[in-house]
Amino acid sequence: MAIVNAIKKVRKHLEILIDGERICITKSTFRERPLEEGQEIDIDDYKQFVFLHQYKPALTHAADLLAAKGYAEKELERTLVRGGYLQETAEMVVTKLKTLGLLNDQLYAETYLDSRSGAGYGVNRMKQDLKRKGVDEETIRNALEDIDQEVLKESATSLARRSMTKRRPGESQQKGDQRIINMLIRRGFSYDDARHAVSQVHEELGHTEDEDFDQPSDEEQLEAAAALVRKALARPRDEDARKTSQRILSMLARRGYSFDLAKEALSMVLKETEE
Repeated sequence: MAIVNAIKKVRKHLEILIDGERICITKSTFRERPLEEGQEIDIDDYKQFVFLHQYKPALTHAADLLAAKGYAEKELERTLVRGGYLQETAEMVVTKLKTLGLLNDQLYAETYLDSRSGAGYGVNRMKQDLKRKGVDEETIRNALEDIDQEVLKESATSLARRSMTKRRPGESQQKGDQRIINMLIRRGFSYDDARHAVSQVHEELGHTEDEDFDQPSDEEQLEAAAALVRKALARPRDEDARKTSQRILSMLARRGYSFDLAKEALSMVLKETEE
């Protein structure tokens, strides 16, 4: 038997802690089978009761969410759980929507890449975004096969063109170009694509470029990422170690660092703090 640890109101729901496990239910459902703190219950039996009351409302809620915008499967599942539904309920709803053809990660990834590739985002950024939404590597890889490389190049060039018209007072051409390249990398473009975009704009404007830029070495990129990790850790938050790591990895991804390099930088800095 399990013990009801706590019962508290959360917005329009009640949150019940049973042996440390969180179960959110509506007030009307709770009234049908009320509980008291300290009460012994069969948790599997109670979760089955909650599931039978949650499933149809959760399915309707999920359909409404999908009518407003696209969702990846794991993203929708997490959204339902955050909304107060059981993990089992969320999983069953996602399975049902997949069966009905209303939820498809492959189609979602292709649509997402198609819309973002012309909106100023590079492949690295889009890949990281899809991973955060729960899309698996193979699905992302398959979707990337159909991406229009010319659209990506034009998107990078368009960003470089706009940035070049806003050169800062006293800024040399070399520093301005490096600023633009860094901006494009943060948006997920590779160094080569960023450099090509800058060169393309100089050619359009009839400029003579200053000296070439060398791509940062792996060691330089790692140290730059590590510096950002140290800065982030210097501002502690009230969160556990797992959430801190996820937040820092997401921050590095937004700045254009690959997932592997970001993990390496985080691991390196964490080892430093242990020594």
